[in-house]
Amino acid sequence: MTRAGWGATALAAAVVAQWLLHQAWPDAFYPPHALGDAIIRATPGDLATRAIEDLGHWARRGMLASVVGGMIAAGAAAAILRPWLAVVAVAAMTILAAAVAPIAPATNGALAAIVTGALSAALAIASFDAALPRSSAAGFQARRRTLLAGFAGGFVLLAAGAVLGRSRHDEPGGEVIAAKKLFIVPDPSFPDLPGLTARITLPEDHYTVDIDLTRPRFDIDAYRLKFFGNGLAKPREFTHAELEALGTEERSVLMQCVSNIFAGDLMSNSLWTCVPLSRVLAEAGVPAGTTHLIAEAVDGYHERYTMEQAKGIFVALGMGGSAILQDHGFPLRLLVPGHYGVRSVKWLTSIEFVDEPNESYWEVRGWEPEAVMNIGARIDTPKGGAKLTSPVTFGGVAWGKVPVTRVEVSSDGGQTWQDALLEAPTDEYSWTRWQATIPVAPGEAVLAARAFIG
Repeated sequence: MTRAGWGATALAAAVVAQWLLHQAWPDAFYPPHALGDAIIRATPGDLATRAIEDLGHWARRGMLASVVGGMIAAGAAAAILRPWLAVVAVAAMTILAAAVAPIAPATNGALAAIVTGALSAALAIASFDAALPRSSAAGFQARRRTLLAGFAGGFVLLAAGAVLGRSRHDEPGGEVIAAKKLFIVPDPSFPDLPGLTARITLPEDHYTVDIDLTRPRFDIDAYRLKFFGNGLAKPREFTHAELEALGTEERSVLMQCVSNIFAGDLMSNSLWTCVPLSRVLAEAGVPAGTTHLIAEAVDGYHERYTMEQAKGIFVALGMGGSAILQDHGFPLRLLVPGHYGVRSVKWLTSIEFVDEPNESYWEVRGWEPEAVMNIGARIDTPKGGAKLTSPVTFGGVAWGKVPVTRVEVSSDGGQTWQDALLEAPTDEYSWTRWQATIPVAPGEAVLAARAFIG
């Protein structure tokens, strides 16, 4: 094997070992995630948007694959000079990743990643380096077998730990029950329609899009939401339990990704256990002269809101009767109804009082700051290309910044329209399901739907 091959093998072994360690022990640092997160934050907004629109969830996977490939290439380049420099490259890239990580890793987790990566790379180099000192061919082969056995044994142990760690991995938290429940009763005037999206999205089915490869981890007992700034005499902090004690209510809130293709599936309507942000602000005390709030997440993501906008924002503490799932912002996030998901900060850690507007994360990258949700309607059933017989019953969901009041449907590509039947919405912030039965002319038909508010 060439020196470049030794280096590439060493870096690949290190990355795999660090990943297995991360699976076995989630607090262990995984450098490719941190490097990818840093690159994502340095990516221009229009390029990031194009990647999400064109690649969807593959954008993140592609970023991770690119980072891993770059690390392996760096190891190969280092080994061309001297094979053992690949070990130095592993340690250096792990330290660099920890330094640029948007979410600072735990010290013990970073040290574990450095040691695991460097040791794996060293064993790989030692196992394949034909230039190792040796007194005889037989002695060299015996030493190589010993090194390979240790190398393989270490990976078996890490793999076993990863399997065990994954099997024991549970979502954080427990029950989070709202003091004021939202009672959702069936609408007797709205018949069942197979293929229609459910009224309420289950937590595990809620769409996920964010800027992170790393998922922040919190100890809920140590968690604090901090309020500070604009002359506040003393920062105010709230525990999760203290926020619950302010009086929780259950709300059904539609969320949609700003990069969702029109009528795509990056939208959900879940049940959230919330406290109105205005209630929390009243408890924290808003300093005189405050005009805006800056909400920031643990990963540095931030959004700004006027004091008037704050009246319509919720602090979400639970999801579907349980703690918020880690992917959706555990232990705490904001919900901004009527706006795209970029406005609803996940993994919230602080809110700052300011007397002038600061640019939000995506506004700095050229996006429109308010991200008000456009009105729209989606056809869930039947699917495109289906063979139909007249009349056709079709249906879907409709949405807007405020509740939808009417949906019209067409079976001739929009030449003529008729009203659809609307189901009673689950909340003023939720989507509205609709259905209609209309005649369809023989041949190819273009079904269309449009929504109205006000």
